[in-house]
Amino acid sequence: MKNVINFPGLRNNEFLGFGNDVISIIKPSNAITFGITSAFDPFKAEWEVLSDYFALQRGSLLSNDIVNLDRRRDDAIVGIKTSAEANSKHFDPARKIAAERILATIDKFGKSIQTMNMLAETETLRSLVADFETEVLVKNSLTLLGLSDWVVELKDANNDFNVVYLQRTEEGSKRPDASFAEKRKPAILVYRKLIKTIEAKDTLDPSPALTQLMALLDELIYKYNQLINNRGNNGGKDNPDESDKPV
Repeated sequence: MKNVINFPGLRNNEFLGFGNDVISIIKPSNAITFGITSAFDPFKAEWEVLSDYFALQRGSLLSNDIVNLDRRRDDAIVGIKTSAEANSKHFDPARKIAAERILATIDKFGKSIQTMNMLAETETLRSLVADFETEVLVKNSLTLLGLSDWVVELKDANNDFNVVYLQRTEEGSKRPDASFAEKRKPAILVYRKLIKTIEAKDTLDPSPALTQLMALLDELIYKYNQLINNRGNNGGKDNPDESDKPV
């Protein structure tokens, strides 16, 4: 693996999101194919225990309003992308070029933004909207395809989500969370064992499929590390409450 995840820099919800994203990339079926179930299964089990514990500690964090707002912004980004994909097949060359430019802008941030963990999606959509609003050619393309209102909806939905999310996080800070630090440790150990197992497998029995899997994991690690780096360079904005700081 080229990249190493900065676990100490991850907030608790990012920590969980990272593990869940790793599980989504590898999948039980791939673990069987690559012969790494002995390391993957304990990793998956440990992260599921940790996720359940975190959910109990945070109570209302994933209440209906959070879920509904998350779905609203997901619908917005999917709507923009779907419209652009349809126009990429348009007979009008101008509309086709505009659609391709919009899709290229979205794809810079990932193929499935709506499947990211909640905090990563918030930061990603914020950056994407900034590109939509400031890059002249992209902005003109959105106007040509009649997607400007979709961008407004995406921005509003993402901002509304973030406001409610921070409110729920503040509520969560009133609940005891000190022991989460101890519960991180075994999760990190099984993650490291999983990575070592994958690397050993790649050395002893390399394959294009395994190389692709490792590339996806490297990309995931890079994105989470970049999230940490961006937070460190944002001038102190959006500081987490105590319960969301790394422990």
